[in-house]
Amino acid sequence: MTKKLLSAIALVLFLAFATIRVEAYNPAYQIDAVHGSAPTIDGIINVGEWSDASVTSISNQTTVFVKQDGTSLYVAFNISDASVSLGYDGAAIYLDLENNGGPSVKSDDYMFATYRNGGLNEIHFPDGVTPPTGGWNALVSSTNTGWQAEFNITYSRLNVTAGVLKTIGIALESVDYPNLHYWPPEASYLPINPSSWGNLISTQDWIPEFTSIIILPLFMIATLLAIIIYRRKHTLATRAR
Repeated sequence: MTKKLLSAIALVLFLAFATIRVEAYNPAYQIDAVHGSAPTIDGIINVGEWSDASVTSISNQTTVFVKQDGTSLYVAFNISDASVSLGYDGAAIYLDLENNGGPSVKSDDYMFATYRNGGLNEIHFPDGVTPPTGGWNALVSSTNTGWQAEFNITYSRLNVTAGVLKTIGIALESVDYPNLHYWPPEASYLPINPSSWGNLISTQDWIPEFTSIIILPLFMIATLLAIIIYRRKHTLATRAR
């Protein structure tokens, strides 16, 4: 077997393993935390407030909205549920901060949850339930036909740096007590298998997009600088003659 053939086989194997690593999560389930305006975290999904967010659905008539504003991740749950169980109905976000998957949770895995009665719950795996340690908040509102929850999780809690590419493992849970519903559906009861979770990305690398209003002034400044540099070089060349 020639060296060239061995090298080709090694390259194919490397690319295959690299592909497997990238797709540690189910590639069919991905949420893009698009840039949007910061919502008012009051537990009420007002008209238009989440219209600039990504939208995902969970099987029990739960709609989830996700976006970021360059400093925080925002998630809202709109849950249709007429069977009110204040202390048991819940909405939870599971996050694998280092995107390292695996069949069991690790120290970089967290759960942030709120309940229909407004209670908060945080789990730092594998330590178990801990008091909320700051850097996030959630508020809820409830009626006889359903309830809503709004989350604010700061970048510091996510180990996210604005402008730096990062993918986070994510699973979503909606509890219509005693029934549990998940996204992705493969995230089974108590989703402690991060390899079954989906991906949370930001196509803007966790920073706001440049708007057209900003692009025009930047173009004008760049053009002005180019003219100044050109004239300075032309003046120096003329003096040198």
